[in-house]
Amino acid sequence: IDTALACPNDEALEQHLQARYGMGVTDSMRYLEGEERSNAVRARVENILRAELLHFERTILLETLDQAWKDHLYAMDQLRDTINFRAYSQQDPRIEYKREGSRMFKTMLESVRDQVTDYVFKARISPAASFGGAPPAPRPPTAAAPVPAARPLQAPAGAPKPAGRTFGSSITGPGFDPPTTV
Repeated sequence: IDTALACPNDEALEQHLQARYGMGVTDSMRYLEGEERSNAVRARVENILRAELLHFERTILLETLDQAWKDHLYAMDQLRDTINFRAYSQQDPRIEYKREGSRMFKTMLESVRDQVTDYVFKARISPAASFGGAPPAPRPPTAAAPVPAARPLQAPAGAPKPAGRTFGSSITGPGFDPPTTV
């Protein structure tokens, strides 16, 4: 990142990114200056180097948020159907609907944060070959310390099932399909 940030202009940055990573500068990065340029360069290099991780993060967040939003909309429909009973207890149904809806939305956001955090900490990512060299050769197991076979963890009941393989890497853990062999 520091080498890319040190490039004085877009042409030098393009050459550096092409030579090092095989990808160039995007059109949205051109002609930026100051802090915007440094943020864009930093984001581009991280996108190139951490593509599997970024895809994993986006997939998990989208899957979790999608299911939570559907559940929230269903709960809001249920609330709408039953909120008029609050009038019997001398409460304004419109105000109570807003109050309950806001509380339910905050609960949904906390639930999304907790679920995403659980998935991120329980997943195992095996990156593809890194840039700038050949992938490391696998080490043979020694007789003194046999290598246990890796087995994916089982998904909790009702967990979303994001894709198990992305960009040549494998992601395993709770809620993930085990990698398939080709």
